[in-house]
Amino acid sequence: MSKLQHSILPQTLVVGLGRPGRVSLEHLKRRIEQTYGELPAVKLLALDVSGGAALNGDTNLGPTELLELPLDAGVSVGDTKSAFSMTRVDARLAWHANLDMLYPFLVAQLNEIGSVAAWEAMEAKGFVVTAERNEATLIVLAGLGDMVGGGLLVDVTYLAEHLFRNAGLQSASSAILFMPPLSQPDPAAEARAYA
Repeated sequence: MSKLQHSILPQTLVVGLGRPGRVSLEHLKRRIEQTYGELPAVKLLALDVSGGAALNGDTNLGPTELLELPLDAGVSVGDTKSAFSMTRVDARLAWHANLDMLYPFLVAQLNEIGSVAAWEAMEAKGFVVTAERNEATLIVLAGLGDMVGGGLLVDVTYLAEHLFRNAGLQSASSAILFMPPLSQPDPAAEARAYA
C-alpha cells in the first residue's frame, strides 16, 4: 500500500504576493509537479501590481495562476514607472481598483479546487481531500519589504477568509513572510518591513 493512499489534504489556496511571493510560488509549483504532478485541490495564485510595465514573461505559472493588478498612473502616490518607487498605498489602490474583477476570479478558483472532479483526481493520486469536514487552507507567501507583500497581506487574507466562510468552509490560515536580506541593506525595504 502506497504511503500516499492515506494522505489527507484540505482544499488549499496558496497566494504569493509581489515578486518574492511569485518567485516562491514558481519554486513551489516546480516541486509539486516533480513530486506529484498536478494537484487540482491545490490552487496557486501570484498577485502583483504593475504600473503598466509587464512582468517578465519567463515564469512557469499559467494564466490562471498569475494575476497582475494594473495601477492607474492618475491615482498613484509613487512613480508607476518603477516598481521600486511604488508604495504600499499604490498596492492598496490597485487592489481596490481591481476588486470587481478579482472577487469573481477568486470565487471561480475556489469553486475549481472544491469541485467533484478535483476531489476525484486527488483521490486517484492517493490523497483524500477533507471536503466532508468542510475544511480549507490558506497560505500566503509575501516579502514584508515588498510594497505588494507588505501592503496587501491583510487584505488578501481577509478576502480569502470571507470567501471560505461564504462557501461554508472552515479555514486555517498561515503566512510565510520574508524579511529584507541583511547582506544587501535596503533602507526603504527595511522601513516597509518594520512599519
